Amino acid sequence: MRDIRAFIWAFVLCHISFAQEVKVRVIDGFDGRPLPKQAVFVQFFYEKPAKISPPLHIETDANGEAQFNISKRPPENIDVRLALTSEHWHCVCGLMAGTQKVLREGIVQIARTNVLNAPIAPANKEPGEIVFIAAPFTFIEKLLHPLLTQ
Repeated sequence: MRDIRAFIWAFVLCHISFAQEVKVRVIDGFDGRPLPKQAVFVQFFYEKPAKISPPLHIETDANGEAQFNISKRPPENIDVRLALTSEHWHCVCGLMAGTQKVLREGIVQIARTNVLNAPIAPANKEPGEIVFIAAPFTFIEKLLHPLLTQ
């Protein structure tokens, strides 16, 4: 029985020490509030041998955060895509980045908006973190959007 417990502890500790967690945060660029229940799709791109993982689907929690783990053999690149629940957002909703850059520095993706001097909430990047900043449509954009998409 003691041997089984030792094996389980060794397995758990080895798994924890090799897996690295990456956090994806999605925030409102106007006021910095988190955006919960947003779909996040992650794929891993390996170069040797050439391989692409099937998409991993996760959802942001109440804090606008979603996490995934990178195994002991990290991919060369990570592809992260958002599918926001509302179409009334400006968002650079996709990112392809080197895994090492994400783990060492972190990345912030800021929405492009047509509004001059639009307030964009500051976001700090941390190692192992990808932050997407989405900017809400203005009142006029929300009114005109149905007319422009027809």
